[in-house]
Amino acid sequence: MIYLLKSILTTLGLSIYFSVVSEEKGFTALYSALVNSPYLLLFSIIGLTYFFKKISTIHYKTTILQKIISFFFSLCTWLTTVYTSDVPTINQVLSGRPAGVLYSFCSILGMYWLLESIQKIILLLYYENEWRHLSIKSKWLNNFIEQFKKSPFLWSFALLTLFWSIIAITTYPGTFMGDTMDQILMYYGVYERAAEHPVLSTLTTGWFIQLGEFFGSGNIGIFLLTLFQLTLVSTAFSYAVSLFVKLTRQAGMGLVMVLLVGTIPSVHGTVLVLTKDIPFSAFFIVYIATLIAYFYDNRYFFQHKLYLAHVVSIILMMLFRYNTLHFVAPTLLIYLIGYFFVKKETRFYKSIIVMGIIGLVSANLLNTALVNQFVEAQPEPKRREMLSVPFQQTARYAKYHDDEVTKEEKEIINRVLDYDVIRKNYDPYRSDSVKKTHNEEATSEEMSAYFKLFIKQSLTHPLLAFESLAASHGNLFNLNRSMNSYYDSEIYVDEPGEIPEAYINFGEKHSFKEKKRATQLSRTRLNFYHWWDQLPILSQINNYGSYIFLLFVMFAIYLRDKKGKYAAICIPALGIVGTLIAGPITMGYIRYFLPVILVVPFLFGFFLSTNKETTPLRRN
Repeated sequence: MIYLLKSILTTLGLSIYFSVVSEEKGFTALYSALVNSPYLLLFSIIGLTYFFKKISTIHYKTTILQKIISFFFSLCTWLTTVYTSDVPTINQVLSGRPAGVLYSFCSILGMYWLLESIQKIILLLYYENEWRHLSIKSKWLNNFIEQFKKSPFLWSFALLTLFWSIIAITTYPGTFMGDTMDQILMYYGVYERAAEHPVLSTLTTGWFIQLGEFFGSGNIGIFLLTLFQLTLVSTAFSYAVSLFVKLTRQAGMGLVMVLLVGTIPSVHGTVLVLTKDIPFSAFFIVYIATLIAYFYDNRYFFQHKLYLAHVVSIILMMLFRYNTLHFVAPTLLIYLIGYFFVKKETRFYKSIIVMGIIGLVSANLLNTALVNQFVEAQPEPKRREMLSVPFQQTARYAKYHDDEVTKEEKEIINRVLDYDVIRKNYDPYRSDSVKKTHNEEATSEEMSAYFKLFIKQSLTHPLLAFESLAASHGNLFNLNRSMNSYYDSEIYVDEPGEIPEAYINFGEKHSFKEKKRATQLSRTRLNFYHWWDQLPILSQINNYGSYIFLLFVMFAIYLRDKKGKYAAICIPALGIVGTLIAGPITMGYIRYFLPVILVVPFLFGFFLSTNKETTPLRRN
């Protein structure tokens, strides 16, 4: 009976239109807000009853930390579902709406039960060895896996390049962001050359456009840059797969990683976008792969000189994305703490800290040389880039509680932000419109007064403070409908609307043109992406929230088993998630999450291998 009750509540929680709940206060919302599909609900209840009953046979229990993770992700999933239903605040769902309270309770509780069940399945995979001994009856598939095992790098590279090259054709000549166009204009001297974008990224982009013009068209340069990016990522991923297979001898799992990353839209729909985030993602793969090898098989790491790849990956990450410092430095600090407090494993932490410092110092010296050679203006780092969270809260407070803000408080805010503008232009999902009003000349006294007011407003309306953060970044931890956004194949400069005149003029001069046939192919590709996200399981493996959840769970299980040196390899990826929360926007911008999506399969593969007694990883 308990399984039936859990399945009914879970089905109700996952079958609600919160937009209807927010509009109807009466009890009619109890049935009008439900998905109008009796058979779908019936079979959902039947299936979930069977599922929960089977899960009850798993004798492994989750820890308090794991339960907190399940609750946190279920809460964020509910919040994101509400916000993406065009409901700006949960007050419209909960305040004076019994149906909203009931269904919200069912939504959070049902998702919690599901996530607890998934964690138990992960525990079963981790602690039991039976799955490793499953035999494959297909002779052809066994032969292919054996061939893959002999040359994991070549097979991985060939498969990924084939998959992604086909997708690249549908995007011809390619797509790029506004930031990328700014970099091109800086390279050609149309804009003042500044250091706000990594110089090496700007130079690389400009070189390819110039190369394309040598062959007759800027379009060719765009396409060559697209091929360069996909080759870079496929090379890095293939290197990591090869390392994984050599360390664990799990060729079948390595092949699954390649097929997963090669086919899911969230990867190949993003890896072709011309932006500095893609090369950074490639170098992050190498960084994590070598870090894994270091902690799992220290002797192998040094015998094969993987420290060279590790240091170089840090340097290149830093040269393509400045915020590399924001997750590598905290990672090294945590390792330093481990060095002092985990004496029996000091040899692991000592040398990895030295390598990290060498990488960061070298990257800083190289970047300084590039800046001195290329940049005309060297602006100071903007304070606004680190203050998205408090600025968003201030804007939300101004929008919903303007009548409570005194004249003196408005003056305090106006010294830091433009109060009237942020109240009018507040966007709960991105902070750009708020951040750009920040007065970079505000004194330390004015900033101190602002933060005191920020704390006061947080204590006055804690729910508003919570919702401000949840609306901006709750999607990172959403496991329901995917928040993926995909990029079209159209050339930025040819799009109508609010496009800077410099973009248009430069595009016309350098023959940046979209192709009608390619656009039609791209529309088909985008339809395929949307179709993929409508299907169960496929949608989940394409959702960046799933990879973040798996990352959290692996970290928690390592802590559960007191495997500190294994938990250490999760820290850089967790650090990237932290930098995203401090940033201006996360909803749908997969290029920010791509590094995490690409490394979690490796982390999970090694995670499962740590509990296998015969693995060479045990030699440490």
